[in-house]
Amino acid sequence: MAFRDDHSEPPFRKAHIRPLPQEMDAAPEDADSDGDADDELATQVRGSYFYKQSQVSVRHLRELLGKNVFNNPKDVDEVARLLGYASPGDKNAITLDFFGGSGTTAEAVMRLNAEDGGTRQFILVQIPQPIDAKRQKEAHKFVTETLGKPEATIFEITAERIRRAGAKLVAELATKAQALTLAQGGLLPTSAQEMPVLDTGFRVFELVDDPDALILQKPLQDATQADMAALQTAIATPQPAQLPRVLHNLLLAEQLPLTTVLHTIKPDHLYQAANVLLIVKPVPLAELADTVRALQTTATPVVYLTVYAPWIDNDNFMLGIKTLAESLGYSEDKLRLRG
Repeated sequence: MAFRDDHSEPPFRKAHIRPLPQEMDAAPEDADSDGDADDELATQVRGSYFYKQSQVSVRHLRELLGKNVFNNPKDVDEVARLLGYASPGDKNAITLDFFGGSGTTAEAVMRLNAEDGGTRQFILVQIPQPIDAKRQKEAHKFVTETLGKPEATIFEITAERIRRAGAKLVAELATKAQALTLAQGGLLPTSAQEMPVLDTGFRVFELVDDPDALILQKPLQDATQADMAALQTAIATPQPAQLPRVLHNLLLAEQLPLTTVLHTIKPDHLYQAANVLLIVKPVPLAELADTVRALQTTATPVVYLTVYAPWIDNDNFMLGIKTLAESLGYSEDKLRLRG
């Protein structure tokens, strides 16, 4: 990056007009200097300030959501451009935005992935800021009536914008693929191999207190035997509503990203996350053995067995799981008890 003598002028990325052979693994002698390659060799960086009509981003969001529900949204094209500056060539970059707002950053990340087939990810933080029913009538009506949410908060707008923007990008890619197939005379069954596969999914996590009293809310030295007994009972009593929380805490315990896909092997009992089998409730050991053998032959074989101990109320299961793991070729460090 080269900076000019005049600080008010934008910097620029300095690059050779043609890559030097020693800078490349293999430099073709007849490399064509025209086309998209030139864009990678010299990128003019935006100035410290520039002017652009704000109505462009306002109109884009209004068309996406159907109403004018957010004041002064960021320009998705400019945010995408800034992300490109910050992570040039990195298709796996993770962008963190502590002020999610209308969700522009998320759409910008998805748009970049749609353009080059990248797998960039975003983390947006947005407090559930209430929407004033009198001062922000359109936004309040959109959340409560259009989306049917009991509470009108900015977060609901953030999440809905991400959903609709993702759906729009997927539809656009499908249209491009269809047009490409027609342009090729319909000889190819599909052009999906030539178009990026876009993942627009996202997960929502909320910072909350301890609604189910699963954490001892007093110093250990002040806890009575009755307190400990009540806590143990609460932890060891499976509640369907707690299952997602338990599974995602197990992801953290296994040092897996919270974005890891959870595959249901047996509802409420067995789940696979990457190469880990999560056992949250007991199943017959013979059934578990057959299941693990089958999973060992898949594209992502199970390497670790993780047992959520608080919900295992079968002593025979706990006694037999170690022997079972050994018989299936799992060493002691591959069997883990959590909770």
